[in-house]
Amino acid sequence: MNRATRVISTVLALVAVGALPSEAQDRTRVDLSVGAGVGTPALAGQLSLAAGKRNWDVIVRFAGTTDFNLFGPSASQEDSAVLYGRRRDNARSWYRVAAGVGQVLAVRSGDAEDCFFIFCSYERLSEKTLGLAVQADAVWAPLSALGLGVGAFGNLNSAASFAGLTINLHLGRIR
Repeated sequence: MNRATRVISTVLALVAVGALPSEAQDRTRVDLSVGAGVGTPALAGQLSLAAGKRNWDVIVRFAGTTDFNLFGPSASQEDSAVLYGRRRDNARSWYRVAAGVGQVLAVRSGDAEDCFFIFCSYERLSEKTLGLAVQADAVWAPLSALGLGVGAFGNLNSAASFAGLTINLHLGRIR
């Protein structure tokens, strides 16, 4: 069993065993977040939906990075992930750190196929794999349904590990 498989199976076991705490709380938080920023290699974007009670959140996330090259080959990495995280609330802000499993699609360009002057089309090479998805958020929430935050995300995998830093808008029942 390789190292990535052991890490992923450990995270899955922790998520399964440590499901949401049994203490009941009458208020469930639901948070829709969208953000854009910088990443490896250049641009980053993130869309996530989180739900939780007390200090725990379950997050479904779609995130990715691209180099956005207009005239040449480009590369991109994206993941669809399920994460489980710990959250700390303050009066008008909150912080969260989460980890989980994500399916990664890594796309890069191969050899040039057709060229006209300086414009070329390139072979598209793609690879899918599983990876360890991580995410951290710091959010200022002046209203109970609106927040502005900074988010960091990443995915460690065998095909093309990547990371991003985004400015996020949070909507929903976030406090």
